[in-house]
Amino acid sequence: MKKGTAILVAMIIAVSIIFALYYNLKWTFDRSVDGQSGEDHISGLRDVVSIRRDRLGVPFIDAKSEEDLFFATGWMTAQDRLWQMTTMKMAMQGRLSEVSGKEFMKIDLFMRSLGVGEALSMALETMDPASITMLDAFSRGVNAYVDSHGSLPAEFFLTGYRPEPWRPIDSMYVLAMLSLNLSFNIIEELDFLNIAARVGYEKAAYLVPVYPDEELPFEEAVKLSDIDPRQLNLIAGNWDTLRGDLRGVITIGVPASNNWALSGSKTKSGRPIVCNDTHLALLMPNAWFMLHQKCPSYEAAGITAPGLPLVALGYNGNVAWGATMVMADNQDIFVEKLKEIDGRTHYLYRVEWVPASVRKETFIVRGDEPVVREIKSTIHGALMNDALSKMPLPPEMPIQPLPVDTKYGLALSWGVRNAGKTLTGFREIGISENAREARTAVLGMESAFLNIVYGDREGIGWQVSGGLPLRK
Repeated sequence: MKKGTAILVAMIIAVSIIFALYYNLKWTFDRSVDGQSGEDHISGLRDVVSIRRDRLGVPFIDAKSEEDLFFATGWMTAQDRLWQMTTMKMAMQGRLSEVSGKEFMKIDLFMRSLGVGEALSMALETMDPASITMLDAFSRGVNAYVDSHGSLPAEFFLTGYRPEPWRPIDSMYVLAMLSLNLSFNIIEELDFLNIAARVGYEKAAYLVPVYPDEELPFEEAVKLSDIDPRQLNLIAGNWDTLRGDLRGVITIGVPASNNWALSGSKTKSGRPIVCNDTHLALLMPNAWFMLHQKCPSYEAAGITAPGLPLVALGYNGNVAWGATMVMADNQDIFVEKLKEIDGRTHYLYRVEWVPASVRKETFIVRGDEPVVREIKSTIHGALMNDALSKMPLPPEMPIQPLPVDTKYGLALSWGVRNAGKTLTGFREIGISENAREARTAVLGMESAFLNIVYGDREGIGWQVSGGLPLRK
């Protein structure tokens, strides 16, 4: 065969392979997108549900009961945002390594150290029946969508991952992720320790206030004066590396949202105006999900987080409400003095050496063997030493953290306080008939730290949500 002919044949074969791959991927991806109109007979619905979309694709769900409404919301959310809601809950669970490999072990270890799973399980056990029914219906809707679709969105095809059945607690993990995004003052406390390692505690105290009228924390700085700040920097110094990784899954940044309300006495129409602009990071897909839900006992239009079954911020025909970040100080870093006694880690608490509690966590790592790690905790919270350490990847021990030689530990005190009541609060504000009922609903949102403005036909209000820790 002549050289020119061989080249031509090779080019034809290459082009044929490219076209075959293209049409195979197009066929696969096209199957993952539902048609814009038609009927589906879905097992699990009790009656007919209508889902219509406006010209921007925003869904309007019309059902005859709350159970069908939230079932259809689960179906429709999975149709639009299945990958996003799956990765959000897996990030909060500390399980991204299952999908993306060992590069995400740092994030998983940090998230798993927070230990929110137990708190969320307790929240479900004490949750009111209406909210449980809502979560259950939403979960069944998500699973009905996945079960009826052999081809899922492109991300699942490209990673080879098929999502496990959605559970009510998975929606609570999404809620916990929102709470974490709203309560990241751990950033300030770790930054303070790192600055102190260079300039000392007293000078660092000049640099940490968030608000102009906030007192300088000299009293807190004095408490650390007997500790060499370089010892704490051995732990906290790796925070910048972890923070960069966390930005891939958490919207860490400067909060700058706006909301405002005008009384009817200030408007031309004589009616109040409520406005909201949540300045979250620009993401694709967006952090928020717009929708309109309607049934005889519930109707609201606005935005929510993919994975939650109801409108979080919006309007219900009687009340409008919006929110900004309140920047609440609801997290604390405790400096613990550590000591090994009989092969077990102890910490000094009220002049006694107390053994740290230990729990074992198993990490499933894509492409590698499972990794079992011990997470130690004090009375104040999980010790973050390992989670804040760099994670070198030598061939012989690819997931082993770099040992940190210090006699101190940093324990993070943060919990998803009454997360069940928070979800119930969002549900109750959605059915509130006036501003007074809206304020009562907001007071129940103990794990969401927000400035919430609201208004009805007669007036406006402003209420901060969230339960802050009592400090001695």
